[in-house]
Amino acid sequence: MHLTSPATLPNIFTSAQEQGFKLCSLEAAIYCRLFWKDQPVSNDSAMHRQKAPDSSVTIASPIISEDVDCPKGFYLRNVNHKLWLRGYTCDNEFVWDRSDLFAFQK
Repeated sequence: MHLTSPATLPNIFTSAQEQGFKLCSLEAAIYCRLFWKDQPVSNDSAMHRQKAPDSSVTIASPIISEDVDCPKGFYLRNVNHKLWLRGYTCDNEFVWDRSDLFAFQK
């Protein structure tokens, strides 16, 4: 799902669910990483703070803790032809860019 405008994670999840999408299990991120071997390579190998990394796909999954230091979920990325599965942290006020990509269950 592409965002149509910048939004917070709670707003993104609510909007997606209103469109018939469901959150993925945390384990789904592992399976996505294992089976999606041809993810496009990132144009930027830097890890960004306060921004989703270039060409990453965030797996939309339930938030297990409201603690801002606890990872909220996982994202997939291909950096220099190496496939990554990484955790991310954010609070409910963090605004995701409209170019950020999320994977939901249909």
